[in-house]
Amino acid sequence: MPVYNYEARTKEGETQAGRVDAPTKRVASDILQRHGLVVVALEEAKEVPLYARSVKFFERVGIRDIVIFSRQITTLFEAEVPLVASLETVAAQTENRRFKEIIFEISADVEAGTAFSEALGRHADVFSDFYIQMVKAGEASGRMDQTLNYLADHMEREYQVISRVRGALIYPAFVIVGFSVAFSVLMIFVIPHLTSILEQSGQALPVLTKLIIGVSKFLRSSWYILLLGLVGGGAATLRYVKTPTGKKMWDRIQLKFPVFGGILTKMYLFRFAESLSTLIEGGLPVTRALAIARDVTGNTLYKGIINEALEDVKRGGTIGGSLALSDAIPPLVTQMVVVGEQAGKLVQVLQNVARFYRKDVDNAIDNITSLIEPILILVMGVGVGLLVAGVMIPIYNLAGSF
Repeated sequence: MPVYNYEARTKEGETQAGRVDAPTKRVASDILQRHGLVVVALEEAKEVPLYARSVKFFERVGIRDIVIFSRQITTLFEAEVPLVASLETVAAQTENRRFKEIIFEISADVEAGTAFSEALGRHADVFSDFYIQMVKAGEASGRMDQTLNYLADHMEREYQVISRVRGALIYPAFVIVGFSVAFSVLMIFVIPHLTSILEQSGQALPVLTKLIIGVSKFLRSSWYILLLGLVGGGAATLRYVKTPTGKKMWDRIQLKFPVFGGILTKMYLFRFAESLSTLIEGGLPVTRALAIARDVTGNTLYKGIINEALEDVKRGGTIGGSLALSDAIPPLVTQMVVVGEQAGKLVQVLQNVARFYRKDVDNAIDNITSLIEPILILVMGVGVGLLVAGVMIPIYNLAGSF
């Protein structure tokens, strides 16, 4: 986004100079005027040197950025601040440079007469279809303030659930990586010195010791084969998972992981119930809400189930009746949805389902977090014990022979 150098006077007559980010010179002038400044001079700054430019790879717009943006826009909108001014205010406070540029571009589009939802749609790589359709529904119903509030609340809840799931995986991943590095250093640099001593002794070595020596020799002589295998296998797996067939297989496999599979299942059910209730409450038709909820669920198995429900609703059926045909949907959910449809309280029922699974995910993560540390300590203790036994037993036998 262009940067403009400006010189302006305040209401008190004082001269002020600085820089402002804006998509156009006119928008830059408007920003300064809204801050009570009288523009004296305004010109585009020279191109920023290559070493000073930001690397956009490290400025990816994440869900946390969208959550903060939604909450800030909601607060300003409820305070009856015009949308363009709200967008420019939020952009000025945004630290992520790429997201700042996007918000300024949206502001410029809105100021030029483009609908807010259409302006968001021009950045579909940042704002999901769920987000855009909710804003469009708010525009059509004239309830933009309520819609923005729904969006902010929904995204905060989803962000909290996803963050907790990711947080539960960080600790064991960090410990496993650390242990792997320590094991590799030990096998490559320490074990070979002990191996020469044991081999010179001429004594018969235990099977465990031979296994450790064999692994050490392989890592020293053929480490590049292992590295290439891991990198190549990982790259091939990632490429396959991105294909429709691989994505479908991976989505089914991850639901069968011990412990974590159950958490992921609950998270997908939470996401479906939360997004569908938010969309319907925001004023979207049930069919359109189902189509968007299907796409934002994130798992091909549940996408297929929701798509079947969508087709049944189009044929005159019910959501609960269609969900009841799938073994992947717990009876609790189907029964609650059926009751909600019959009583005309589907939104409230879906909100209760989402609330239930959100608490269930939180409880499951708390339980796992409390168990992960002792389990990892036990596993690493056994591993270290076997390694020490494999090395120390022949050394002890060697010392006892003298």
